[in-house]
Amino acid sequence: MAVNVEGLVKKFPRSGENSPLTVFNSIDLSVPRGEFVCIVGPSGCGKSTLLNIINGIEPPTEAEKLLVLGEDVKNNPVIARKKMSFVFQKPQLLEWRTLRENILFALKGLNIQPPEKWESLTEKYLREVGLEDYMDYYPNQTSGGMQQRASIARAWANEPDVFLMDEPFSHLDEITARNMRKSLIDLWTKEKERKTIIFVTHDMNEAVRLADRVLMMSPTPSEIIDEKEVNIDRPRKPEEEDVYKITRELTSLFYKQAI
Repeated sequence: MAVNVEGLVKKFPRSGENSPLTVFNSIDLSVPRGEFVCIVGPSGCGKSTLLNIINGIEPPTEAEKLLVLGEDVKNNPVIARKKMSFVFQKPQLLEWRTLRENILFALKGLNIQPPEKWESLTEKYLREVGLEDYMDYYPNQTSGGMQQRASIARAWANEPDVFLMDEPFSHLDEITARNMRKSLIDLWTKEKERKTIIFVTHDMNEAVRLADRVLMMSPTPSEIIDEKEVNIDRPRKPEEEDVYKITRELTSLFYKQAI
């Protein structure tokens, strides 16, 4: 397993309240290597919190098991984090550095790849996301979609085994988001050994277009209440009957458990 979570509990203290807010009572999650998993669920159910805990940014309240590629995230969060990359909802690029310099800065900061490879890795992954002509542009000279492509290139440049992606296309217009989804799938499928991706989204159709498997979370205190295998050849279009059918099933389930 790339990611193995068992008995995950997360509680946050509440100001002026005796009892904490329970986000998860007990979450179990197993993701094999090379799988693309999408997590969907209502706002506030803890989708982003789950990614933060897997990444070691946020500690669990309790966890029987919290492993990434066999590394114990609870005891060794820094070591575990070196095996992962995180793509956030917004690009979070340094405005005073070019796209090339942003990626070089990340490579230097993590210091996982040997320095002699930094330039070639930077150029390789900027080319992969179609930004070969914009490497030396500053973020404010590029569009939102281009900035998010740069953030994906930055994540890929360290060549980690696990990617955590938190609604990375939600702030983009649909045409740009559609192109970004294609770029992501193209990048993922080019690898001989595919990376493991855990992708959070509120968009059911996006989840079905991207994922091998879609997991549905309930409102808090959250649990994984259903999963759907998506055995549809890629590339997938939103208007395809099979895509629409699974999207409709997920949407129906979502509304039933949200009421």
